[in-house]
Amino acid sequence: MDVYKIIGLLLVVIAILISSMLSIVYYVRHAKYKKVNTSLGKTGGEITTILLKKYNLKDIKLEKISGKERYFFTSDTIYLSEDIYSGKTLYDTAVSAYTTYSFIKKIESKYLIKFLENLSSFLKYTILFGYSIIVLGLSFEISNLVWIGIYLLVFAFITNLCLFLEENKLTRPIVMELRDDEIIDIKEKESLTKMLSSIINLSVASLVFNLTSSFQKIINILINDEE
Repeated sequence: MDVYKIIGLLLVVIAILISSMLSIVYYVRHAKYKKVNTSLGKTGGEITTILLKKYNLKDIKLEKISGKERYFFTSDTIYLSEDIYSGKTLYDTAVSAYTTYSFIKKIESKYLIKFLENLSSFLKYTILFGYSIIVLGLSFEISNLVWIGIYLLVFAFITNLCLFLEENKLTRPIVMELRDDEIIDIKEKESLTKMLSSIINLSVASLVFNLTSSFQKIINILINDEE
């Protein structure tokens, strides 16, 4: 029981430290680069349009929304928030370029998209199955069944993290491409790289925290069951 509590506490502490550190870096850079306009003065909407045109994706629609940036392959649409769509700062450039470039690279990799969609569905069922086995094992006091469920969850969570990091490799060449296409000035390369890195790291921080919270719930179940 004490071992479970120690593991649970360590997981939470590690998650909080990682998430807090990455979040602080993100918000510091966000505050800084949201005030700095790019030299060439292109808006987020213009940057998305330029990139789509370059890759001959004329059928892809671009729309403004009041919410967060996202895209959907089913409707062939990229959504940018109103601020990002009209903004000309380094932060607006980073967000619009990151969103658009991620979409484009996945469109180029049709087999990758299909694989990611299938894997995502598989992992969802794996997580659900893992939780079900844990509950079943606890109900019938079968410890081996509980650990099988935990192993399934560990597999699903680690795969999710690896999948996320792999997807983000698609965006690595983005700064060079923006510079070559004269969307940004060469002097802005380092600043844009930092902002893009923080955008990716913030997503990683959120994922780490969510995964750790799930493990903490499992540990609490085990502790309560033993008590």
